[in-house]
Amino acid sequence: MIRWQNSDLIPWSIRRRMLAAVGMKLHPDAFIEPTAIIYSGNLEIGSGSYINNLFMIDGLGHCRIGTGVRIGPAVKLLTATHEITNTPSARASYDVAHLPIEIEDGVWIGAGATIMGGCVVRTGSVIGANALITRSTEPNGLYLGSPARRVRDLQVDERPAI
Repeated sequence: MIRWQNSDLIPWSIRRRMLAAVGMKLHPDAFIEPTAIIYSGNLEIGSGSYINNLFMIDGLGHCRIGTGVRIGPAVKLLTATHEITNTPSARASYDVAHLPIEIEDGVWIGAGATIMGGCVVRTGSVIGANALITRSTEPNGLYLGSPARRVRDLQVDERPAI
C-alpha cells in the first residue's frame, strides 16, 4: 500500500516521482489528490485526468484510466475478488482473483461510486454519485443506481472541448 504520498506537505512533483518509482504510469498533466489510497502500482492514468480526494484502488488487477477522466471524491476501484465456495462456513475462497478495470476517455465518475473488477467504463459515460458498476457500460450514457443501470443517452457534440 502506498501511504507516503498521502500528504499535502509533499509537492505533487515529488509525489508523482514516488508513484512512478513503484510502477505507475502517469501522464505529466494527470493529477491525484494527496488523500488517495493506492494499494497497487499497476495503474495507468492518461492526459488531463483528475482523481479527487479519498479515491481508493485495491488489489493488483491492472487499472487503466484514459484521457480527460474526472473521478470524484471517495470513488473506489475494486480489482480484487474471491470465488464463492461450496463451504457454508467459509463462502469466500482464500484465492484472490485480480480483474482489470478500464475507464476510457472523457468519463466522469461521481462521488462515492464503486467500479468492480472486470468492468470497462466506456468513452463519454457519466457514473452518478454512489452508483455501483458491476458490468461494463456502453459509450455516452448516464448510469445511476446500485447496481447501476443506463438511465439515458448523452448527447455527443463533435466540437472539441474547451
